[in-house]
Amino acid sequence: MAVLAPAPLRAQIEHHGTTICIRIPRPRYSWVVVLLSSCWLGFWVMAGSQALGLTGEKELLEGGKPLVVFWAVLWVYGALMVAYRIGWLLLGTETIEVTPATFRSRRSFGPVGWWREYALADVLRLRASEKGPPGTNLEIGVTPRILFDYGAKSVKLGHGVDLAEAHQLVEEICRSYPRLSTRSARD
Repeated sequence: MAVLAPAPLRAQIEHHGTTICIRIPRPRYSWVVVLLSSCWLGFWVMAGSQALGLTGEKELLEGGKPLVVFWAVLWVYGALMVAYRIGWLLLGTETIEVTPATFRSRRSFGPVGWWREYALADVLRLRASEKGPPGTNLEIGVTPRILFDYGAKSVKLGHGVDLAEAHQLVEEICRSYPRLSTRSARD
């Protein structure tokens, strides 16, 4: 019987002087979520189109009934959020960048995404988490595994990495910035 080889790190780690850049590819095991979300989006678009057809585009364009306009805005927002989620699950990347002054993260697919920047001096208790923190139930099948405290909030990163990979990524960051692993609010 052959001995299995250890799984390689999926994330790409680059060091540029004192800056660490980690690129995490899309989550694994997301095909079921993509399939269900795609079906849901298809039915959502068909049902919404039918509903708009029944109420009439004229009412919507002329600002006739406020409830119809409000419903249409929510309907489009829901469709865009699910389309973004499907795009992220298929083509997404998460980038974590740590410099001497900042801790930045970006979830994106293609050019769509945005940076979130945190002052490194205020980043506390960088860690890998076995369970996702509360409030991640909307991330079906994609649990954030890397966390740090920032003020009174836990920032969640590393969506879709395994726990072992999250530990390796945290160790790599803490190798260059050792105070991140041990520093707590009491320090």
